[in-house]
Amino acid sequence: MKDEPSHMMKFIEKVTKEKKEEAKEEEGFEKNYRKEISSKKNKQKAKQAKSIERKTRKKKSPEHLSVEEKNKKMKDRTPVIRARSSKKQIRL
Repeated sequence: MKDEPSHMMKFIEKVTKEKKEEAKEEEGFEKNYRKEISSKKNKQKAKQAKSIERKTRKKKSPEHLSVEEKNKKMKDRTPVIRARSSKKQIRL
C-alpha cells in the first residue's frame, strides 16, 4: 500500500511547480510588455538629448601641428628604464 502522506506531498509539490511555472510565464509577459514601453520612452529622450547637443555643440577644427613642433615634442620624450621582474625594459 502507498503511504498517503507521501503520496499527497508528491501531488502538492506537482501542483505548486505548475503554479510557479504559470506565474513565471505571466511575469515574463508583463516584463516584456513593460520593456517595450520604457524603451520607446528612452528612445524619445535620447533623440531629444541629441538634438539639444547638436544645437549647442560648437564646431572645432582639428589643430594640426607643424613638423618642427612635432619634432620638439618627440625630443622632449626620453626613455625611462624600469626594473621589472629581473628584466630591464626601456619604455618610451
